Amino acid sequence: MKRKPQAGQLDGERKKKPCRSDATTRAAKSSNVKDSKSAREQAEPYRLATVRFPIDALSAIWTVGTNRPIDEAHKRKLAELFKDHGLRRSDVSNRLLVACGREDFEKMRGAMGLANVKDGPSAPMGEAEPKEQAWPYFKDWMQVVGKAAELMAGNHRMEALKELLSRSGNENGNDERWWLCDLYDKGLVFSHVLDEVGNRN
Repeated sequence: MKRKPQAGQLDGERKKKPCRSDATTRAAKSSNVKDSKSAREQAEPYRLATVRFPIDALSAIWTVGTNRPIDEAHKRKLAELFKDHGLRRSDVSNRLLVACGREDFEKMRGAMGLANVKDGPSAPMGEAEPKEQAWPYFKDWMQVVGKAAELMAGNHRMEALKELLSRSGNENGNDERWWLCDLYDKGLVFSHVLDEVGNRN
């Protein structure tokens, strides 16, 4: 006949197998998430400038890859949000991530006579963020550089803007065919943060 283990024995066995509570596990996972940097933060050392950039001078096909296919439903939903709430192009989280060659960037900057455009305008403490028009507009990129820059993240936003302009009958109006973009040095950003930005649109 088997003897039932004494209560003390069970307690001892339990003590030998320490376990983490669900709360502890969640906290550990949460701290890992907090420690990881966003794609934008990882790419920051390679940012050349923040500028207004013509959407018709952007390509969703990269030198080393491509954006995910456009989800038409998501694009239409974004277009509706833009129509109802505005584009909010100056919000940092809404900026497009774009890669271009440093030589192309310098060529455009030279053609515009700009000495330093990296950080753009800044607002004094307590004041609102600068309006979009305060950033340089690389409107003549295709005329000066002759090839499109590479859109790494934000393809759905760009296509939603095109959809919105098409609906409003302003499809060919150049005054609104731009977005605020963070431009990155293509030669460096692809080799350092490509995996992080590859699926962000």
